[in-house]
Amino acid sequence: MVKHIVMWRVVSQTKEDVLKNIKERLENLNGQIDGLIHLEVGINYNASKQAYDAVLYSEFESKEALISYRDHEKHQEVANTYVRPFTVERAVVDFES
Repeated sequence: MVKHIVMWRVVSQTKEDVLKNIKERLENLNGQIDGLIHLEVGINYNASKQAYDAVLYSEFESKEALISYRDHEKHQEVANTYVRPFTVERAVVDFES
């Protein structure tokens, strides 16, 4: 199994609405992409300056499934429309377990 974790910092005057939309759009990918076992998005409540605004936690059947998700049309649409335009910083970790 492969775990894929992404954290973002959001810059927007309507940060709460942007984060809710990111969460909804990404979580709607569950069941839509082969090899994606589970995906969830958490919205941070920690006020620390070091904290990110949101985190994506996802599980995939294999490295190949993660690559397929990354390149999948539905994921690209969500990322390009609802995530990338509103985020200024991103951190990612992928690992096998």
